[in-house]
Amino acid sequence: MGKRTTSKLGVTTLEDISTLILQSHDLDETLSNIVSLVAKRMGTEVCTIYLLEDDQQVLRLRASKGLSKKAVGKVTLKIGEGLIGLAAENRQVVAIQEPESHPRFRYFKETGEERFHSFLGIPLFDRQTPIGVIAIQTKEPRQFTTEETSALSTIAFQISSIVINARLLDFVRQKEEEQLQFARQLEQASASPRDERHPPAEEPNGIALRGTVAYPGLASGPAHILDDSLGVTETIDEGPIQTKEHLKKFEQTLEKTRIQTLFLEKRVAERLSQDDAAIFHSHLMILEDRSFLEKVREEIRHKHSVTYAIKHVVNDYIEAFERMEDPYLKERAADIKDIGRRLLANLSGNSQNTLQLKHPGILIAREILPSDMAALDHDQLRGIVTEAGGRNSHAVIMAKSLGIPALVGVKGVVKLSAPAKKVILDANSGCFYVDPLPHVVEEYRRLEEDAGRELHRLEEVRDLPAVTRDAGESVCTAPSFPT
Repeated sequence: MGKRTTSKLGVTTLEDISTLILQSHDLDETLSNIVSLVAKRMGTEVCTIYLLEDDQQVLRLRASKGLSKKAVGKVTLKIGEGLIGLAAENRQVVAIQEPESHPRFRYFKETGEERFHSFLGIPLFDRQTPIGVIAIQTKEPRQFTTEETSALSTIAFQISSIVINARLLDFVRQKEEEQLQFARQLEQASASPRDERHPPAEEPNGIALRGTVAYPGLASGPAHILDDSLGVTETIDEGPIQTKEHLKKFEQTLEKTRIQTLFLEKRVAERLSQDDAAIFHSHLMILEDRSFLEKVREEIRHKHSVTYAIKHVVNDYIEAFERMEDPYLKERAADIKDIGRRLLANLSGNSQNTLQLKHPGILIAREILPSDMAALDHDQLRGIVTEAGGRNSHAVIMAKSLGIPALVGVKGVVKLSAPAKKVILDANSGCFYVDPLPHVVEEYRRLEEDAGRELHRLEEVRDLPAVTRDAGESVCTAPSFPT
């Protein structure tokens, strides 16, 4: 494969996979379309995707281009078995010529794999846990280039996010009855007085709040308050509706939101990285999820407005995710909330109602969603403070990529702050100061100056080789920055 073909793979395939998500109705169809696309772009006769079963021990063939269709769903391998199992077991790329001569090669009559003479397998991950493998094979012996391997690794990351999100949605559907019971219990609990874990400590002319450090650092400046007026609280229908008209409105809003999501994905990929942009692949899957969309349509058919239908269904999904015990999965409620808010904004015509940051400052919000981070001017963000959210939220992950100090779980911060009010964020100790006292301002000014000088010093030596006290060369090639 020449450089031109490799470049085309790296530049266009990720965008085309996003388009395929919109054209597919479920995970299996999405994966089937992806393997066909990848095989064509890579110039290989075979592309396959294996996914790990719930027992975390068995890999099942879920999609294939070039092998017999009868093998899909039937062929299985244990972790460590075959070349596919080897890639999953070692959590590394496996690139082999003449794979049938490898001791780990496993032959399945229904696949006809003995006809192929090169193999490249790359594991799929959910965080650090393997969830499957994507592999390509060719009839002619072929040495895959570093560029080709890198491109397929990027595609593997994208596929991982698609699989993870699809499984989360399946989990929600399977647990709906149980989660409904949890929601009732939550309503009862919400009637009780709230437990303020971090009550404000008031001083004569200032307030000090505490929260959880999401990303360390120091920052000060005026407060920017993010408006949360497009939340997904319940709404009441106003009079009778025309079902056909509201169904049409929903389809138009849905299409507009899908296009917007593709734009957000491209914007984040350009400004941050493909990894940070991957969240919007998950958003596209939700916007194409047949169950999610049918629930909204069903609400409209029951004579509810499209606004009510979106809010009602989105709230059900949010409550389901928030009941999950795993903190990482719990944070995915923000993704559903983000999608719901953008659907409602596009429905009302307020899709451009984004906070415009005209000068550097600290962003304060009840919660920051991924689309907020994508739309905001990152150059004007000195720090982030939220009441809700956790260290696993996508907005926080994006803030980390930007190196922006962030504090979460700061109770009452929106109410106690005001636009342009002087604030100080200490995301090293977990403190946030609103209208701080003069001696507090002076102390943090000194700390910020010290931190700036240290960063400048490190920048000057970051590319120099490290040496030991006796002038010997160190194994480390450059100093690392604290995270």
